[in-house]
Amino acid sequence: MNAYEMYGRFLALQRHFTSDYDAFKYNFKVRTNHDKFMERNDRFMFHKLSKHDDPDGLMISNFLIRDKVWVTDLFDARAEETYKEYRKRRANVTYNFRNELSKVDVGFNEMLEVKNGQYPILLRKFLSKDISPETMVGVEALTGVFKMWDKNITDEYMWPETRRRLTKYRPFLELKKDALKQVVIDIFSVP
Repeated sequence: MNAYEMYGRFLALQRHFTSDYDAFKYNFKVRTNHDKFMERNDRFMFHKLSKHDDPDGLMISNFLIRDKVWVTDLFDARAEETYKEYRKRRANVTYNFRNELSKVDVGFNEMLEVKNGQYPILLRKFLSKDISPETMVGVEALTGVFKMWDKNITDEYMWPETRRRLTKYRPFLELKKDALKQVVIDIFSVP
């Protein structure tokens, strides 16, 4: 992939995570202009990004947790650390799902329950970084709980943004739903 193509890919992923644009629906295509790209001072950074071992992973991992990401941000220490953590989590999704959910000290339904419009336990643990995005997406894939949370959580700012990011991340994950379901049964079934 050349620098100009990487620029288009960057814009597609950026728009996917920050707007209603669906990169999968539009096959990661966005309208770009080669002449305008050539006028950009940061165009060499797209060339550098195209040479990365996993440019999509680097971009996705950072778009997932940051509000604004510029191409230059992808080459700082924070971006690389974010990417390393992302790779570790992605390599062990089911294992992490089991470990993270086993640390929740309440029942399955209770951790998903919204009381008085407040965040449920699982969402609070996610926001405090005790639960990974992959586990949140896994729970959503198994239960469809986000729709219930939309109706019952009274927060109009943080939850909608968190939901959007997690929902936008879902198509990038290959979840083994049967394995995740078995983890839930193993952890939360009363002996």
